[in-house]
Amino acid sequence: MKKSISRAENGLFSDYSVAVGPKLIALVILIAFLCMSVYSYTLNSTDTLKELESILVDPQGKVLPENEGKLVIVSGKPEPQEQKTLFDDDFGVSVDGAYCLDREIFQKRYHIEEEKEEYVTFDKDKNREVSYTYTKNLVSSWDPIGGDFEDKVYYKGDYYYNEPRPDITCKNSYNPINIGEFEFNIHSFGSIVNYETIYPEVSDISGGYLDSIGEYHVAERSNGGGYFSTGDSIGDIHVMISAHVYDDEFPVITRIGMQKDNRIVAYDNFRLTGIDEIIEGELTREEYLAGYSESMSKNRTLNIVFICIWCAGIVFFTIRLIKSIKKRKAELEIQRAEREEIHRRYEEIQRRQQNRK
Repeated sequence: MKKSISRAENGLFSDYSVAVGPKLIALVILIAFLCMSVYSYTLNSTDTLKELESILVDPQGKVLPENEGKLVIVSGKPEPQEQKTLFDDDFGVSVDGAYCLDREIFQKRYHIEEEKEEYVTFDKDKNREVSYTYTKNLVSSWDPIGGDFEDKVYYKGDYYYNEPRPDITCKNSYNPINIGEFEFNIHSFGSIVNYETIYPEVSDISGGYLDSIGEYHVAERSNGGGYFSTGDSIGDIHVMISAHVYDDEFPVITRIGMQKDNRIVAYDNFRLTGIDEIIEGELTREEYLAGYSESMSKNRTLNIVFICIWCAGIVFFTIRLIKSIKKRKAELEIQRAEREEIHRRYEEIQRRQQNRK
C-alpha cells in the first residue's frame, strides 16, 4: 500500500497539469497577444511621429546628395522622358511608344493539386455538421521560372520528374518617367496608372540567345501577338514578350520613400517599417504628417482597447487558474486522506489477524 501512495504522490504534477493545462495555455496565449499589442502601441507612439517629423524631407522634386538614404516626399505630375524604341535584342523584338517591354519565361511542370469536397450531414437535432475530404490529383501548369520549383512529385506510388530550369533570364526595359528630378517606371505607380498590356508580333529568327531554348516555333496568341514555344509537354518553354502602353494623361502622384540615387525605394528602421507609399493626388509634407498622426492616433486607441481586453482576460484566467489549482489540491488531499485511512485499516486488520494466531 505504501507503494501505491508513493506513485500517487509522484503523479501530483500530471494530475495538476490535467486540471489546469487548458487554462494555463489560454493564459500564455493572452500574454502573447498582450505583448503584441504593447509592441504595436510602441510603434504607434508619439515618439514615432516625432521621429518621422525629424527625418521626412521635402526636396521640392530635386535629387540632392545630402538627402541620400533619407526619407523624402515627392509630389507632382509624372512627365515621360523622350519615348525611345524598346528592344529585346536576344529575341529580335522591338516596340515603339511603350513605357515597358517585359520578357517572361514559363515552363510546364508537374504539381499535386488538392481538391476539397464538402459533405453535409445532420444530427438528431438538425444541427448542420460539415466534413471535408481532400483528393490529390496530378496536374501540370505553366509556371514562371522564378517561382517555386519541385524536382519531382509523388503521386499514387510513382515519382514524376520535372525538367531542370532553362538557362534563360527574364528581362525588363523601360522608358523612364520623371517626377521632378526623380526617375520612375510605369510599374512604380501601382494601380493608380492603369496601363494597357499588348503583345507584339514575334518572328521566326535563329542564332544567338534564342538557340539556347532548343527547337522552337512561333505560336499565335488568341488575343493578338505571338510567343516562342518549344512545345506543350512537360519541361517545354514559352517565352512571352509584352509591352505596356499608356495613352492617357498621367494624374498627379505623391511618392514617399527613401532616396537612393535618383530613385525612391522602401524606407526601413525599427519604428518606421516599410514606408513606401504611392498616393494619388498632391500632398505636402505637412498634410502627410497630419494624416499619419491621425492614423497613429486611431491605432493607439485600438491598441489600448486590445490591451485592456487582454489584461482583463489575463486576470480572469489567472483567477480561474488559481481556483483550479486550489480545487485540485483539495481533491488530492481528500484522495490522500482516503488512501491513508484505507492503509490504516488494512494494517489494523493485519494486526488483528496476527493477534488471533
